Amino acid sequence: MKVIATNKDDIGITAIDFFSFTHLIIGYLIFIVLNGILFILYSIPLGIFSLMYTSFIAIIWESLENTIFYYKGIKFAKRRDSVINSLMDICFFSSGGLIALFNTQYGGVFFLVYTILFFMSIILLTSFYLAKILDIKKIWRNLFKIKKYDQE
Repeated sequence: MKVIATNKDDIGITAIDFFSFTHLIIGYLIFIVLNGILFILYSIPLGIFSLMYTSFIAIIWESLENTIFYYKGIKFAKRRDSVINSLMDICFFSSGGLIALFNTQYGGVFFLVYTILFFMSIILLTSFYLAKILDIKKIWRNLFKIKKYDQE
């Protein structure tokens, strides 16, 4: 069994695909929002509860994605995720929350700088990975009818 998707047919079947990295960002954002709401309500940071709720939301999301989204036909590649892919997506989602929990422990400037670096690196990683899976060079060549010149 393949662990990492190497082409678009592997997405949702292998443990890790390019959507896995977006789950990191979503988990990070959900944690920050939940932690902010809990802080406003209780006047103390409740990071561990925010992390717990983030993991719970990840489980609900994967359940919705593989039932309702699948039946409505809005699921990528029109198929359900494999069990290992869903479990890894939940782990990535929760890991995003864990990274955010760590990030919130060191103050405002660190939080801001680390958040910017985190988002930039994940977006860059996802972009390169997606470009490899979808063979962007081939798509651009076909889109703009760019021919390779043969050297004779």
